[in-house]
Amino acid sequence: MQRYPRTPPRSAEPRRPAIEIPYYLNTLNQQGQRALPSAPESVFFHVGAGSNIVYVDPVNDLVIVTRWISSNRALDAMVKVLTTK
Repeated sequence: MQRYPRTPPRSAEPRRPAIEIPYYLNTLNQQGQRALPSAPESVFFHVGAGSNIVYVDPVNDLVIVTRWISSNRALDAMVKVLTTK
């Protein structure tokens, strides 16, 4: 799982404090595994304090917002149920 910090956009306005929320891509890691095996590679997700997760799947036109999920396995199971046709 790769982590990419979010950088605030540049603007002409005075700088305000920004909250950085890391996001993850569902690409293959060094062991050849994905964080969410049931999700497509195009998925990305944000993880905040308390395991608050925002999952974005452009292929399936799906956004999931969760709170207090304890593991990626639980999120992956939810994705599998919602994307099974």
